[in-house]
Amino acid sequence: KEMDDCRFIINKYTNSFEELLEFNGRDPNESQVLEMFEKFLNTFQARQADTVPRMANACMDMISQRGMGLDDATCYLSMSIKHYLDRLYTSMISLQMLSSQHLAIYGHQRSLPNQIGIINPQTKLTSVLVDCYDDAAFDCENTYMVAPKLNIKTN
Repeated sequence: KEMDDCRFIINKYTNSFEELLEFNGRDPNESQVLEMFEKFLNTFQARQADTVPRMANACMDMISQRGMGLDDATCYLSMSIKHYLDRLYTSMISLQMLSSQHLAIYGHQRSLPNQIGIINPQTKLTSVLVDCYDDAAFDCENTYMVAPKLNIKTN
C-alpha cells in the first residue's frame, strides 16, 4: 500500500513537470500562452493538494507493516526516507509559493494592499515560523506523543 501512495505522488509530479516542459520555448508575452500557463498552474496546485496526507499514509503503513520507525537515526533506510520527505516537502512548498505568486501577479487574483502578489514585505518571519512550529508540534504530539523543540536564532 505504501508503495502505491508513493508511486501515485511521483507520477503526479512527473506528469506536472512533463506538462510544464510544453511551455519551453513558447512566447510568455502571448496572452494565449499566459492563459494556458495560468490554467496549468491551477491544475498543478489542485493535483498536489493531497501530497502530504498521502505520504503520511504511506509512512504510517510502512511503520505498521514493517515495524520500523522514522526516528531511528542508526537505520540507513529511515534516514533516507526522512531525507526524501524533507526534499519532497521543501520542493512542494517552493513550487506552491512560486505558482501562487505567479497567479497573484499575472492571474485574475487580487492582492491585498501592501502586498506584492502573495508576498507581504512587512511580514515578521519569526512570528510566522513560531505559528508553523506550533501547528506542526500539535500534529506531532497528537500522532507521536512528542515533538522537537524549537530553537530560533536571529541576528
